Amino acid sequence: MGKCKFSDLWLEEAMFKDWLRPVVGNSREAYCNICKKTINITWMGVKAVKSHMGSNSHQTRMRGRNVQLLLSLFCVATTATSTSSTSTAPSTSTATSTSPAPTTSNINPTNSIQPLCTTTATLQAEVLMCLDLATKYHSFKSNEGIGELFGKMFPDSQIAKSDKDKTGYMIKFGIAPYFKRQLVEAINHAGPYVLMFDDSLNESSKKKQMDIHIRFLEDGCVRSRYFGSQFLGHGRADDLLQHIKECIAQLNMRQLLSVGMDGPNVNFKLLDLLQKEHAELNGGAQVLVVGSCGLHTLHNAMKAGFTAWQIDKLLRALHYLFHNVPARREDYTNITGSTCFPLSFCGHRWVENVPVAERVLEVWPMIQRYVSAAEDKKVQKPNTASYDAILAARGDPLLIPKLQFFLSIARSFNPFLQKYQTDEPVLPFLAKDLTELLLSLLRRFIKRELLQDQTSLQLFKLDISDEKNWVSLKRVDIGLGAESAIKALMGKPGTKIGEHSVLSLRKECLQYLVRIIKKLQERSPLKFPIVRQIACLDPTKMAKDPEWCIVQMKALVQTFIQGQQLAGGVAAGDVIIQQFSSFLSDGGRDEEFVSFQPLSQRLDVFLHSRLRTSHPDLLKFCQSALLLSHGQATVERGFSVNKEVETCNLHEESFEALRLISISLISKSQYRLHLESERKKRESATQELKRKTAEKELEDLRNQRQVPHSVCHSLESDANKFAEMAEGKAGTKMAELIAKSNSLRRSHKGKKAELLTLDKMIEEKATQLRHCLFLSLFGSMFCSMLLKAKLGDAQKFVRITEPNLTEFLNAAFAKFGVPPVTEGVKVIDSSGTEVDEDVFADIVTDPLTGVLTIKCDTESVSSVSSPEYSQPLSTDSLDSQDTVIIPVSPSGKCQRLDLEAKHLVESVLTKKPGGERVVNEYN
Repeated sequence: MGKCKFSDLWLEEAMFKDWLRPVVGNSREAYCNICKKTINITWMGVKAVKSHMGSNSHQTRMRGRNVQLLLSLFCVATTATSTSSTSTAPSTSTATSTSPAPTTSNINPTNSIQPLCTTTATLQAEVLMCLDLATKYHSFKSNEGIGELFGKMFPDSQIAKSDKDKTGYMIKFGIAPYFKRQLVEAINHAGPYVLMFDDSLNESSKKKQMDIHIRFLEDGCVRSRYFGSQFLGHGRADDLLQHIKECIAQLNMRQLLSVGMDGPNVNFKLLDLLQKEHAELNGGAQVLVVGSCGLHTLHNAMKAGFTAWQIDKLLRALHYLFHNVPARREDYTNITGSTCFPLSFCGHRWVENVPVAERVLEVWPMIQRYVSAAEDKKVQKPNTASYDAILAARGDPLLIPKLQFFLSIARSFNPFLQKYQTDEPVLPFLAKDLTELLLSLLRRFIKRELLQDQTSLQLFKLDISDEKNWVSLKRVDIGLGAESAIKALMGKPGTKIGEHSVLSLRKECLQYLVRIIKKLQERSPLKFPIVRQIACLDPTKMAKDPEWCIVQMKALVQTFIQGQQLAGGVAAGDVIIQQFSSFLSDGGRDEEFVSFQPLSQRLDVFLHSRLRTSHPDLLKFCQSALLLSHGQATVERGFSVNKEVETCNLHEESFEALRLISISLISKSQYRLHLESERKKRESATQELKRKTAEKELEDLRNQRQVPHSVCHSLESDANKFAEMAEGKAGTKMAELIAKSNSLRRSHKGKKAELLTLDKMIEEKATQLRHCLFLSLFGSMFCSMLLKAKLGDAQKFVRITEPNLTEFLNAAFAKFGVPPVTEGVKVIDSSGTEVDEDVFADIVTDPLTGVLTIKCDTESVSSVSSPEYSQPLSTDSLDSQDTVIIPVSPSGKCQRLDLEAKHLVESVLTKKPGGERVVNEYN
């Protein structure tokens, strides 16, 4: 098997160029300058590099690097601003004295953080340190005494001084307000926004911490940003409202579009109070109501369904029995020979306990062996409530079928959770996905005829408590896992499980399904009309049922008008509906609409690209609708950040400042990555469209060629036939046959010319198609590809953007400062083979391609070259991978160059195995 080497072409690929480097002296390894480690590429080649790129450690370091880049950009911008308002120091002065202290006359305290330090250099150093502390979630105390340490490390510098008090002062009163002002300006400038909030316990302050996020439009995309936190004791509705108003006092409340929240009753009471106050202050305007978080609804529905079986008690007990108890873990391992232990149960996210239940099914036989050993006093018997719970569960013969049924229901919820734990606008798909989820549960025990042709609202209003609507107990679908477990238990010899026990289990499963669905019906977002109406923005719906979408769009516009959330009122609504109808009739049935995938494409970007020029009013309305929140995943992810930021004795204002800075920098980093990703997607889509167009045109030309080809063949055959017949005839008959044959040959000649024209067009189109395929495969590589070339004894890199021989020659001549030569030019690869236009793209994409040699039949190159080109070629400086551009002239100079070339070839061949034999045979 061949071994792989490092290729310089990898350094030109966008995914590698920022961090991949070659290892000097070892072509079998690559070096990652982010992770500071080498990568063995001997056997896997570029796949080894991609495998390293996908590792968690590399991605974590890349995110940190992006944040550091933003820190540097921030400080450069700050320095530039500060420098413009200060006097210029002599160039020989040190960094400390380059800029005098800014005066109060040239500083605006509301728009600059410059007053925090005395010099621009000091400001930059201190801001960098504070930003680094905030992004890494370090405590202020970590900078305690660091000024004294830096003073000893850099005794000649007055910049390297800081302490924890100044760090806190900089962050709380300088940097954090700067980011907060930027965020407030962006939100107020964007227009409508959605407020999202949730609270959790802050372990440091022992208070409730209510995090507030704002969902607004930024550069055509929907963004969710952390805005601030409020700390409170009591959590009554009026308390929550008061703290929310304090937090968003700088925002324009008239632009508040909706409120995102989870499902406690206190939040709905808060929403009622907010509606009343909002209507009084804004002339009757109402915030749009989309209900509570759909993700919370699913978790609570699962909890309501399975609480009676106390599955949570068993799963918790299994984990806590061995958690942080080394003696029991050792006993368990010695008895069972297994090091696989139960996982931790999550009490507030029931649906996410699928891995926990799967682990219990995996280790349950070992758990029983451990319990038996403890009961037989082979190991110390645990005297805990967890052990008692496990002992009680061990006596339930139907425990495994129950766990399998729990898993069956939880797995049906999982796709919904994975799809909606995102910041992207996915509310238009919520109604369809919730309906499909509800249908999958109803089909388990409701008669099929009752579910036919039901709308989503009718399904959520279906009376599932009526036993007349149920199927028989034997037909209740409890899942394949539960059915298999029951069959295995009943097949065991001496089993005590009978039909009565199985029917009782099926009845319990049916009752739990009823509880789950009732909870879904009680808190489902589908109860709110706007959630069903916004489904008209689903591209697949637009393509399949445009009439239904138009009806729903009218209802959605009417909802906005009733809430006074549409500027322009009824007149603007008529324009929006008209543009929506026109949009559906013009392009709403394209293939891109039918194949739209929410998990791989952003709906806001998709609509923005298709509406921004032709339907601006419709685009603005759609963007406002897409701001509506589909869940609280964004806010709850922030709780994980809170855990990292929390430190002892951290003031509430400092906590909010640290959180605001870190999230602002990370958001900007993610936004830059998103823009780069979208740019690559657009380029890929453009190339794909060109490729499909070229394929279609090539297919049409080939089909068009079939007719003249068959006609040409038929004419030639008939002409030959008449000629053969004429050979056996004489006189008038022969002349008549020859005339017919000649006539057919003339027609054949015309058709042949037409056929040759089509063949030429087919060849041109095939070349274009190969070019499109090449760009789709190597486009990212070719955006800045470098090729090696040599002219005389000078070797240089030549950059090209297209795999085109002509472009390479023009770029090479320009690089060497030589006027382009159009005739008598040949390009030779490292093997001595001439490279033509049709194979150039294939040659240059080969990683083993060396330097390319250009040969000319005129003196034009040498006559205008720089003096260095007239020097003899040095064979000692060249190796077997060099490609040389050798000018050829008809004079003695040509003979001299031929001799030099001969010596060069001989020197190269003698370095290769078997080269001497080739030279001897040639001589």
